[in-house]
Amino acid sequence: IGTNITSNEIDALPSALRNQFSLMQTIPGLVPTLQVGSFEGGQYSANGQATNNNLFLVDGQYDNDSRRGGSQGTQARVSLDSMAEYQVQTHQYGAEYGGSTGVVVNSVTKSGTNTFAGRVFEYYRDNKLQATDYFLKQAGESNPDSGSNVYGGSIGGPIIRNRAFFFFNYEGYRFTEGSNNIITVPTIRMRQGDFSELLTDPYILSFFGHGIQIYDPRQPAGTRVPIPGNRLDLYLGGARIDPAGAASLQFFPTPNLTGPLGSSVFRNYLSIGLRPTNMNQYTTKLDFVTSAKNRISGSFSHRTNDRIA
Repeated sequence: IGTNITSNEIDALPSALRNQFSLMQTIPGLVPTLQVGSFEGGQYSANGQATNNNLFLVDGQYDNDSRRGGSQGTQARVSLDSMAEYQVQTHQYGAEYGGSTGVVVNSVTKSGTNTFAGRVFEYYRDNKLQATDYFLKQAGESNPDSGSNVYGGSIGGPIIRNRAFFFFNYEGYRFTEGSNNIITVPTIRMRQGDFSELLTDPYILSFFGHGIQIYDPRQPAGTRVPIPGNRLDLYLGGARIDPAGAASLQFFPTPNLTGPLGSSVFRNYLSIGLRPTNMNQYTTKLDFVTSAKNRISGSFSHRTNDRIA
């Protein structure tokens, strides 16, 4: 029991970042477990089954990704423009399908015909069309220069009329994601050896019920004396400040944010960055008709994905 998702539905229905299996969310009994917008495979729980019980095929050939026991979904990712349809079966499978108690998905790729045909496409999204992040607003900042651009094209036709055909597809994916993180960095006074803020910071007092006292680390455990006022710069003339540690502090950014409860030492820096993803996928398929009932087909798909996590 199942259904076919045809090329007309693939073209007409929106898909999250052109994930090849995003349209399976429309099929009764399937619950997606993949990260929204992820290009990685496509995992679904079929009628309560574990996701590693699924079977993925491309033109009838085994395509499960064996990493982590198959829980990653497919090995070869098929771009939407190279798919003629995909057949989805959720239970009561035919005799030709084995080794699966979950969903069986067979992706059928496009082939060339006696007529040359092709298409090009582009889907563009820019950060200027998105609302500003709440924490960026609080810091008086604007959205980073993020966005996505998905483009490509396909062409197919005859090599030898009525006998041999080719199909080629390319898809490029350029995605720049804004990465906004609130982290904790050393304060200006800490860089100079003055850690007295740990004794009076309102968040520390609220969380621990008392300030954080620093002790002389070079004395025996259990007998260490507290450093007065947490002033390492004044204690023994700064002899307890390690030169390498002091030098490493200069590589941290300076605080640009007030933390919770007015804290100056906790969650005091808003980091604004970009995480680019550059993906290219190429798919080629050749078909040779040997008789009215038989043909030989071969396909090759290659994808490169450069991404900063």
